[in-house]
Amino acid sequence: MATKSMSTYSYELKKKAVELYLEGHPAVEIAEEHGIKNRRRITEWVEIVRKTGDYNSLHSRRGHANAGKERVHEMTHEEENARLRLEIHYLKNFWN
Repeated sequence: MATKSMSTYSYELKKKAVELYLEGHPAVEIAEEHGIKNRRRITEWVEIVRKTGDYNSLHSRRGHANAGKERVHEMTHEEENARLRLEIHYLKNFWN
């Protein structure tokens, strides 16, 4: 069975690739010149920098699948009960 290995790129390489891309260089060219296996990585890094406005967000995210994503609010029991009461009320009115 073949295993798929993931490449890890340094912060400096990611930053350089994003800078070149924002200067107008094509992602394919940047990937070839810097040994980046998948040009899609470059556009992903560009999106991260555009969303956060900060190159520091390019530091390794391995093991941090939810890093940078909006956290979901954990409901208290009271909030959940209120939501369920509203849902029941809605469904009763919907079917009557």
